[in-house]
Amino acid sequence: MVESEFFDGTTTRVVKQEGFQDIVLLRSTAYATLYRASKAGKFFLIKATRDGSERQVAMLRREYEFAIGGDHPHIVHIYTYEENLPMGASIIMEYIEGRTLAEYLAENPSTAERKRIFEELLSAVGYIHKRGIIHNDLKPENILISRADNSLKLIDFGLADSDVHFVMRTLGYTPAYASPELSNRCTTLDARSDIYSLGIILRQLLGTRYRFITARCLMQDPAQRYDNVEALQSAIHRRNNRWKHIVAIICIALIATLTMLYFSTKKQYSNVQKQYDEARSHYINTEQKYQELKSDIENKAKTRELLYARIENKIVNLYNALSDSVSNSVYQQFGASGYNRFANELVKYKNDSIDTITDIELATFANSSYLHLYSIYANKLVDEIEELPFLSFDNMSSDEKLFYNLLRRNGLPYRPYSKEEAKTIKDKFL
Repeated sequence: MVESEFFDGTTTRVVKQEGFQDIVLLRSTAYATLYRASKAGKFFLIKATRDGSERQVAMLRREYEFAIGGDHPHIVHIYTYEENLPMGASIIMEYIEGRTLAEYLAENPSTAERKRIFEELLSAVGYIHKRGIIHNDLKPENILISRADNSLKLIDFGLADSDVHFVMRTLGYTPAYASPELSNRCTTLDARSDIYSLGIILRQLLGTRYRFITARCLMQDPAQRYDNVEALQSAIHRRNNRWKHIVAIICIALIATLTMLYFSTKKQYSNVQKQYDEARSHYINTEQKYQELKSDIENKAKTRELLYARIENKIVNLYNALSDSVSNSVYQQFGASGYNRFANELVKYKNDSIDTITDIELATFANSSYLHLYSIYANKLVDEIEELPFLSFDNMSSDEKLFYNLLRRNGLPYRPYSKEEAKTIKDKFL
Protein backbone atom coordinates (compact mmCIF):
# COMPACT_ATOMS: atom_id res chain seq x y z
CA MET A 1 0.00 0.00 0.00
CA VAL A 2 1.46 3.41 -1.06
CA GLU A 3 1.00 6.36 1.25
CA SER A 4 0.39 9.85 -0.17
CA GLU A 5 2.75 12.70 0.64
CA PHE A 6 -0.32 14.21 2.27
CA PHE A 7 0.97 12.27 5.28
CA ASP A 8 4.35 12.91 6.90
CA GLY A 9 6.00 9.65 5.95
CA THR A 10 7.37 9.21 9.47
CA THR A 11 4.92 7.11 11.46
CA THR A 12 4.50 6.35 15.14
CA ARG A 13 2.75 3.10 16.12
CA VAL A 14 0.31 3.14 19.07
CA VAL A 15 -0.99 0.16 21.05
CA LYS A 16 -4.42 -1.35 20.50
CA GLN A 17 -7.22 0.83 22.00
CA GLU A 18 -11.05 0.75 22.08
CA GLY A 19 -11.31 -2.00 19.43
CA PHE A 20 -8.86 -0.26 17.04
CA GLN A 21 -5.64 -2.05 16.09
CA ASP A 22 -2.35 -0.92 14.55
CA ILE A 23 -2.94 2.75 15.33
CA VAL A 24 -0.33 4.74 13.39
CA LEU A 25 0.32 8.49 13.66
CA LEU A 26 0.33 9.79 10.10
CA ARG A 27 0.55 13.55 10.36
CA SER A 28 0.35 16.52 12.73
CA THR A 29 -0.84 20.00 11.76
CA ALA A 30 -1.27 23.20 13.73
CA TYR A 31 -4.78 22.13 14.75
CA ALA A 32 -5.03 18.36 14.39
CA THR A 33 -3.30 14.98 14.45
CA LEU A 34 -4.22 12.22 11.99
CA TYR A 35 -4.01 8.48 12.70
CA ARG A 36 -4.66 5.37 10.64
CA ALA A 37 -6.17 2.41 12.47
CA SER A 38 -7.79 -0.89 11.61
CA LYS A 39 -10.92 -2.42 13.03
CA ALA A 40 -12.67 -5.61 11.93
CA GLY A 41 -10.28 -5.87 8.99
CA LYS A 42 -10.99 -2.35 7.69
CA PHE A 43 -8.87 0.82 7.80
CA PHE A 44 -10.19 4.06 9.32
CA LEU A 45 -8.79 7.58 9.64
CA ILE A 46 -8.90 9.10 13.15
CA LYS A 47 -8.70 12.89 13.38
CA ALA A 48 -7.92 14.31 16.85
CA THR A 49 -6.94 17.74 18.15
CA ARG A 50 -3.29 18.80 18.35
CA ASP A 51 -3.26 20.04 21.93
CA GLY A 52 -6.66 19.06 23.34
CA SER A 53 -7.51 22.70 24.05
CA GLU A 54 -11.12 23.76 24.43
CA ARG A 55 -10.90 25.85 21.27
CA GLN A 56 -9.54 22.99 19.13
CA VAL A 57 -12.08 20.54 20.54
CA ALA A 58 -14.85 23.00 19.64
CA MET A 59 -13.50 23.26 16.08
CA LEU A 60 -13.32 19.47 15.80
CA ARG A 61 -16.88 19.10 17.08
CA ARG A 62 -18.15 21.70 14.58
CA GLU A 63 -16.39 19.90 11.71
CA TYR A 64 -18.12 16.67 12.73
CA GLU A 65 -21.54 18.34 13.00
CA PHE A 66 -21.22 19.84 9.51
CA ALA A 67 -19.98 16.66 7.86
CA ILE A 68 -22.03 13.95 9.60
CA GLY A 69 -25.32 14.81 7.93
CA GLY A 70 -23.93 14.53 4.41
CA ASP A 71 -23.77 11.55 2.08
CA HIS A 72 -22.04 12.18 -1.23
CA PRO A 73 -19.74 9.88 -3.26
CA HIS A 74 -17.07 12.59 -3.60
CA ILE A 75 -16.99 13.74 0.04
CA VAL A 76 -15.08 11.77 2.68
CA HIS A 77 -17.54 9.78 4.79
CA ILE A 78 -17.77 10.52 8.54
CA TYR A 79 -18.74 7.67 10.89
CA THR A 80 -18.69 8.76 14.55
CA TYR A 81 -17.40 11.28 17.06
CA GLU A 82 -15.53 9.64 19.95
CA GLU A 83 -14.46 11.27 23.22
CA ASN A 84 -12.88 8.32 25.04
CA LEU A 85 -9.96 7.44 22.77
CA PRO A 86 -6.39 7.78 24.13
CA MET A 87 -5.76 10.75 21.85
CA GLY A 88 -8.86 12.51 23.19
CA ALA A 89 -11.88 13.78 21.26
CA SER A 90 -11.71 12.36 17.72
CA ILE A 91 -13.63 12.01 14.47
CA ILE A 92 -13.70 8.51 12.93
CA MET A 93 -13.87 8.76 9.16
CA GLU A 94 -13.30 6.92 5.92
CA TYR A 95 -9.64 6.15 5.10
CA ILE A 96 -8.72 7.03 1.50
CA GLU A 97 -5.76 5.28 -0.07
CA GLY A 98 -4.79 7.99 -2.53
CA ARG A 99 -2.82 11.12 -3.20
CA THR A 100 -3.49 14.85 -3.19
CA LEU A 101 -4.66 16.69 -6.29
CA ALA A 102 -1.19 18.26 -6.65
CA GLU A 103 0.44 14.81 -6.65
CA TYR A 104 -2.13 13.55 -9.14
CA LEU A 105 -1.43 16.44 -11.54
CA ALA A 106 2.30 15.60 -11.37
CA GLU A 107 1.35 12.29 -13.06
CA ASN A 108 0.25 14.33 -16.12
CA PRO A 109 -3.31 12.98 -16.54
CA SER A 110 -5.17 13.55 -19.82
CA THR A 111 -7.38 16.55 -20.50
CA ALA A 112 -10.48 14.32 -20.29
CA GLU A 113 -9.41 13.07 -16.83
CA ARG A 114 -8.77 16.63 -15.63
CA LYS A 115 -12.25 17.66 -16.78
CA ARG A 116 -13.79 14.67 -14.99
CA ILE A 117 -11.96 15.49 -11.75
CA PHE A 118 -13.20 19.09 -11.84
CA GLU A 119 -16.77 17.94 -12.53
CA GLU A 120 -16.58 15.68 -9.46
CA LEU A 121 -15.25 18.59 -7.38
CA LEU A 122 -18.14 20.81 -8.55
CA SER A 123 -20.60 18.06 -7.63
CA ALA A 124 -19.18 17.83 -4.11
CA VAL A 125 -19.03 21.60 -3.52
CA GLY A 126 -22.50 22.11 -4.98
CA TYR A 127 -23.82 19.48 -2.57
CA ILE A 128 -22.44 21.19 0.56
CA HIS A 129 -23.62 24.60 -0.68
CA LYS A 130 -27.17 23.27 -0.94
CA ARG A 131 -26.84 22.25 2.69
CA GLY A 132 -25.95 25.85 3.57
CA ILE A 133 -22.25 25.13 4.19
CA ILE A 134 -19.25 27.08 2.83
CA HIS A 135 -16.01 25.05 2.79
CA ASN A 136 -13.66 28.08 3.13
CA ASP A 137 -10.48 26.07 2.46
CA LEU A 138 -10.72 24.56 -1.04
CA LYS A 139 -7.17 23.74 -2.17
CA PRO A 140 -5.27 20.77 -3.69
CA GLU A 141 -4.18 19.54 -0.23
CA ASN A 142 -7.85 19.08 0.75
CA ILE A 143 -8.70 17.16 -2.43
CA LEU A 144 -7.69 13.49 -2.56
CA ILE A 145 -7.66 11.28 -5.67
CA SER A 146 -8.09 7.57 -4.87
CA ARG A 147 -5.59 5.10 -6.28
CA ALA A 148 -8.29 2.47 -6.89
CA ASP A 149 -10.29 4.35 -9.54
CA ASN A 150 -8.92 7.93 -9.58
CA SER A 151 -12.16 9.27 -8.08
CA LEU A 152 -12.16 12.53 -6.12
CA LYS A 153 -12.79 12.89 -2.39
CA LEU A 154 -13.20 16.31 -0.74
CA ILE A 155 -11.82 16.36 2.81
CA ASP A 156 -11.19 18.67 5.81
CA PHE A 157 -14.24 20.64 6.85
CA GLY A 158 -12.30 22.22 9.72
CA LEU A 159 -13.00 25.73 8.42
CA ALA A 160 -16.41 24.99 6.89
CA ASP A 161 -19.16 27.06 8.41
CA SER A 162 -22.48 28.78 7.92
CA ASP A 163 -21.57 31.09 10.84
CA VAL A 164 -19.27 33.75 9.36
CA HIS A 165 -18.34 35.18 12.76
CA PHE A 166 -16.98 31.78 13.86
CA VAL A 167 -14.79 31.58 10.73
CA MET A 168 -13.45 35.07 11.37
CA ARG A 169 -12.30 33.96 14.81
CA THR A 170 -10.60 30.84 13.36
CA LEU A 171 -7.13 30.98 11.80
CA GLY A 172 -5.93 28.51 9.20
CA TYR A 173 -7.39 29.32 5.76
CA THR A 174 -4.91 29.24 2.87
CA PRO A 175 -4.21 32.76 1.49
CA ALA A 176 -3.20 31.51 -1.99
CA TYR A 177 -6.70 30.04 -2.49
CA ALA A 178 -8.78 32.35 -0.28
CA SER A 179 -11.22 34.84 -1.78
CA PRO A 180 -10.56 38.57 -1.19
CA GLU A 181 -13.51 38.79 1.19
CA LEU A 182 -12.21 35.84 3.24
CA SER A 183 -8.70 37.33 3.36
CA ASN A 184 -10.16 40.70 4.42
CA ARG A 185 -12.31 38.98 7.10
CA CYS A 186 -15.55 40.22 5.55
CA THR A 187 -18.67 39.24 7.46
CA THR A 188 -20.82 38.61 4.37
CA LEU A 189 -19.31 35.36 3.06
CA ASP A 190 -21.47 33.18 0.80
CA ALA A 191 -21.06 30.49 -1.87
CA ARG A 192 -19.22 32.94 -4.13
CA SER A 193 -16.23 32.78 -1.77
CA ASP A 194 -15.79 29.10 -2.67
CA ILE A 195 -16.39 29.98 -6.36
CA TYR A 196 -13.21 32.10 -6.19
CA SER A 197 -11.18 29.12 -4.89
CA LEU A 198 -12.72 26.87 -7.59
CA GLY A 199 -11.49 29.34 -10.22
CA ILE A 200 -7.89 28.97 -9.03
CA ILE A 201 -8.18 25.17 -9.04
CA LEU A 202 -9.77 25.22 -12.53
CA ARG A 203 -6.81 27.22 -13.83
CA GLN A 204 -4.36 24.73 -12.28
CA LEU A 205 -6.22 21.78 -13.81
CA LEU A 206 -6.87 23.06 -17.35
CA GLY A 207 -4.68 26.13 -17.87
CA THR A 208 -6.12 28.68 -20.30
CA ARG A 209 -8.71 26.33 -21.83
CA TYR A 210 -11.45 27.99 -19.73
CA ARG A 211 -9.72 31.35 -19.27
CA PHE A 212 -12.88 33.48 -19.57
CA ILE A 213 -14.74 31.30 -17.07
CA THR A 214 -11.74 31.37 -14.73
CA ALA A 215 -11.50 35.15 -15.04
CA ARG A 216 -15.11 35.55 -13.92
CA CYS A 217 -14.57 33.21 -10.95
CA LEU A 218 -11.61 35.34 -9.85
CA MET A 219 -13.32 38.73 -9.97
CA GLN A 220 -12.49 40.81 -6.89
CA ASP A 221 -16.13 41.84 -6.48
CA PRO A 222 -18.22 38.79 -5.48
CA ALA A 223 -21.24 40.24 -7.30
CA GLN A 224 -19.39 39.81 -10.62
CA ARG A 225 -18.66 36.08 -10.07
CA TYR A 226 -20.98 33.16 -10.75
CA ASP A 227 -23.72 33.13 -8.14
CA ASN A 228 -23.44 29.41 -7.43
CA VAL A 229 -21.96 26.11 -8.60
CA GLU A 230 -24.90 25.43 -10.95
CA ALA A 231 -24.18 28.66 -12.86
CA LEU A 232 -20.49 27.71 -13.12
CA GLN A 233 -21.41 24.22 -14.37
CA SER A 234 -23.71 25.72 -17.02
CA ALA A 235 -20.94 28.02 -18.27
CA ILE A 236 -18.53 25.08 -18.62
CA HIS A 237 -21.20 23.03 -20.39
CA ARG A 238 -21.82 25.82 -22.91
CA ARG A 239 -18.08 26.15 -23.53
CA ASN A 240 -17.68 22.39 -24.09
CA ASN A 241 -20.52 22.31 -26.64
CA ARG A 242 -19.55 25.42 -28.64
CA TRP A 243 -17.91 23.58 -31.54
CA LYS A 244 -20.57 20.88 -31.54
CA HIS A 245 -23.22 23.57 -31.98
CA ILE A 246 -21.39 24.90 -35.04
CA VAL A 247 -21.28 21.46 -36.64
CA ALA A 248 -24.94 20.89 -35.72
CA ILE A 249 -25.94 24.10 -37.54
CA ILE A 250 -24.05 22.97 -40.65
CA CYS A 251 -25.71 19.55 -40.51
CA ILE A 252 -29.17 21.08 -40.10
CA ALA A 253 -28.59 23.28 -43.14
CA LEU A 254 -27.51 20.28 -45.21
CA ILE A 255 -30.51 18.24 -44.04
CA ALA A 256 -32.83 21.12 -44.95
CA THR A 257 -31.31 21.30 -48.45
CA LEU A 258 -31.68 17.55 -48.89
CA THR A 259 -35.29 17.66 -47.70
CA MET A 260 -36.13 20.42 -50.20
CA LEU A 261 -34.54 18.37 -52.96
CA TYR A 262 -36.56 15.32 -51.95
CA PHE A 263 -39.92 17.09 -52.07
CA SER A 264 -39.09 18.94 -55.27
CA THR A 265 -38.32 15.65 -57.05
CA LYS A 266 -40.99 13.52 -55.41
CA LYS A 267 -43.48 14.09 -58.22
CA GLN A 268 -40.89 13.25 -60.87
CA TYR A 269 -39.94 10.13 -58.96
CA SER A 270 -43.59 9.06 -58.79
CA ASN A 271 -43.91 9.39 -62.57
CA VAL A 272 -40.77 7.37 -63.14
CA GLN A 273 -41.99 4.70 -60.73
CA LYS A 274 -45.34 4.57 -62.51
CA GLN A 275 -43.65 4.09 -65.88
CA TYR A 276 -41.49 1.36 -64.40
CA ASP A 277 -44.54 -0.49 -63.03
CA GLU A 278 -46.35 -0.24 -66.35
CA ALA A 279 -43.32 -1.59 -68.20
CA ARG A 280 -42.91 -4.45 -65.73
CA SER A 281 -46.61 -5.36 -65.98
CA HIS A 282 -46.47 -5.27 -69.77
CA TYR A 283 -43.48 -7.58 -70.02
CA ILE A 284 -44.16 -9.77 -66.97
CA ASN A 285 -44.46 -12.89 -69.08
CA THR A 286 -41.32 -12.21 -71.05
CA GLU A 287 -38.36 -13.92 -69.43
CA GLN A 288 -35.83 -11.85 -71.30
CA LYS A 289 -37.31 -8.55 -70.08
CA TYR A 290 -37.52 -9.82 -66.51
CA GLN A 291 -33.82 -10.73 -66.55
CA GLU A 292 -32.97 -7.30 -67.89
CA LEU A 293 -34.84 -5.64 -65.04
CA LYS A 294 -33.16 -7.91 -62.48
CA SER A 295 -29.76 -7.09 -63.92
CA ASP A 296 -30.61 -3.38 -63.81
CA ILE A 297 -31.42 -3.60 -60.08
CA GLU A 298 -28.15 -5.41 -59.35
CA ASN A 299 -26.22 -2.85 -61.36
CA LYS A 300 -27.82 -0.02 -59.37
CA ALA A 301 -26.77 -1.68 -56.10
CA LYS A 302 -23.20 -1.96 -57.36
CA THR A 303 -23.36 1.61 -58.59
CA ARG A 304 -24.46 2.77 -55.13
CA GLU A 305 -21.57 0.86 -53.51
CA LEU A 306 -19.07 2.40 -55.91
CA LEU A 307 -20.61 5.86 -55.43
CA TYR A 308 -20.41 5.57 -51.63
CA ALA A 309 -16.78 4.40 -51.84
CA ARG A 310 -15.91 7.31 -54.13
CA ILE A 311 -17.50 9.88 -51.80
CA GLU A 312 -15.85 8.27 -48.75
CA ASN A 313 -12.45 8.22 -50.49
CA LYS A 314 -12.75 11.92 -51.34
CA ILE A 315 -13.72 12.98 -47.79
CA VAL A 316 -11.16 10.70 -46.07
CA ASN A 317 -8.34 11.87 -48.36
CA LEU A 318 -9.24 15.50 -47.71
CA TYR A 319 -9.44 14.83 -43.95
CA ASN A 320 -6.04 13.09 -43.96
CA ALA A 321 -4.54 15.94 -45.97
CA LEU A 322 -5.77 18.55 -43.47
CA SER A 323 -5.56 16.59 -40.20
CA ASP A 324 -1.77 16.94 -39.88
CA SER A 325 -2.08 20.61 -40.84
CA VAL A 326 -4.66 21.14 -38.08
CA SER A 327 -2.65 19.18 -35.48
CA ASN A 328 0.49 21.20 -36.30
CA SER A 329 -1.30 24.54 -36.29
CA VAL A 330 -0.01 25.29 -32.73
CA TYR A 331 -3.12 27.34 -31.82
CA GLN A 332 -6.90 26.95 -32.28
CA GLN A 333 -7.18 30.10 -34.40
CA PHE A 334 -4.88 28.61 -37.08
CA GLY A 335 -6.36 25.14 -36.79
CA ALA A 336 -9.77 26.62 -37.62
CA SER A 337 -8.48 27.66 -41.05
CA GLY A 338 -7.86 23.99 -41.79
CA TYR A 339 -11.47 23.23 -40.86
CA ASN A 340 -12.65 26.03 -43.18
CA ARG A 341 -10.62 24.57 -46.04
CA PHE A 342 -12.14 21.17 -45.33
CA ALA A 343 -15.68 22.58 -45.46
CA ASN A 344 -15.04 24.75 -48.55
CA GLU A 345 -13.41 21.90 -50.51
CA LEU A 346 -16.30 19.56 -49.75
CA VAL A 347 -18.91 22.17 -50.73
CA LYS A 348 -17.06 22.58 -54.04
CA TYR A 349 -16.91 18.80 -54.46
CA LYS A 350 -20.66 18.53 -53.80
CA ASN A 351 -21.43 21.24 -56.36
CA ASP A 352 -19.12 19.80 -59.02
CA SER A 353 -19.83 16.09 -58.54
CA ILE A 354 -22.82 15.10 -56.40
CA ASP A 355 -25.19 17.83 -57.59
CA THR A 356 -24.54 16.84 -61.23
CA ILE A 357 -26.02 13.34 -60.79
CA THR A 358 -29.19 13.21 -62.87
CA ASP A 359 -30.53 9.88 -61.64
CA ILE A 360 -32.98 10.75 -58.84
CA GLU A 361 -32.38 7.63 -56.76
CA LEU A 362 -28.62 7.93 -57.03
CA ALA A 363 -28.77 11.67 -56.30
CA THR A 364 -30.77 11.05 -53.12
CA PHE A 365 -28.41 8.25 -52.04
CA ALA A 366 -25.31 10.34 -52.82
CA ASN A 367 -26.58 13.32 -50.80
CA SER A 368 -27.40 11.11 -47.83
CA SER A 369 -23.98 9.42 -47.93
CA TYR A 370 -22.20 12.76 -48.27
CA LEU A 371 -24.03 14.21 -45.26
CA HIS A 372 -23.24 11.17 -43.09
CA LEU A 373 -19.52 11.09 -43.92
CA TYR A 374 -19.15 14.88 -43.71
CA SER A 375 -20.55 14.84 -40.15
CA ILE A 376 -18.13 12.10 -38.99
CA TYR A 377 -14.93 13.70 -40.25
CA ALA A 378 -15.94 17.27 -39.48
CA ASN A 379 -16.41 16.22 -35.82
CA LYS A 380 -12.94 14.62 -35.85
CA LEU A 381 -11.36 17.88 -37.05
CA VAL A 382 -13.28 19.85 -34.42
CA ASP A 383 -12.00 17.53 -31.68
CA GLU A 384 -8.42 17.96 -32.91
CA ILE A 385 -8.81 21.77 -32.96
CA GLU A 386 -10.14 21.77 -29.38
CA GLU A 387 -7.01 19.94 -28.20
CA LEU A 388 -4.90 22.92 -29.36
CA PRO A 389 -4.23 25.80 -26.96
CA PHE A 390 -5.91 29.17 -27.55
CA LEU A 391 -3.62 32.00 -28.69
CA SER A 392 -4.04 34.77 -26.12
CA PHE A 393 -3.77 38.41 -27.25
CA ASP A 394 -3.82 39.74 -23.68
CA ASN A 395 -0.14 40.73 -23.41
CA MET A 396 0.61 41.32 -27.10
CA SER A 397 1.60 44.61 -28.70
CA SER A 398 -0.59 46.04 -31.45
CA ASP A 399 1.98 44.99 -34.09
CA GLU A 400 1.91 41.40 -32.84
CA LYS A 401 -1.90 41.32 -32.85
CA LEU A 402 -1.97 42.71 -36.43
CA PHE A 403 0.65 40.17 -37.52
CA TYR A 404 -1.30 37.16 -36.21
CA ASN A 405 -4.65 38.49 -37.47
CA LEU A 406 -3.22 38.92 -41.00
CA LEU A 407 -1.86 35.37 -40.92
CA ARG A 408 -5.23 33.99 -39.79
CA ARG A 409 -7.39 36.05 -42.18
CA ASN A 410 -5.30 35.09 -45.21
CA GLY A 411 -5.16 31.40 -44.35
CA LEU A 412 -1.41 31.41 -43.69
CA PRO A 413 0.13 28.88 -41.27
CA TYR A 414 1.27 29.94 -37.82
CA ARG A 415 4.77 31.32 -37.49
CA PRO A 416 6.50 33.06 -34.56
CA TYR A 417 6.41 36.83 -34.55
CA SER A 418 9.42 38.83 -35.71
CA LYS A 419 9.65 42.42 -36.88
CA GLU A 420 11.04 41.43 -40.29
CA GLU A 421 8.31 38.83 -40.85
CA ALA A 422 5.64 41.28 -39.65
CA LYS A 423 6.82 43.92 -42.14
CA THR A 424 6.73 41.41 -45.01
CA ILE A 425 3.18 40.35 -44.14
CA LYS A 426 1.96 43.93 -43.74
CA ASP A 427 3.48 45.00 -47.10
CA LYS A 428 1.82 42.04 -48.81
CA PHE A 429 -1.70 42.25 -47.37
CA LEU A 430 -2.20 45.89 -46.32
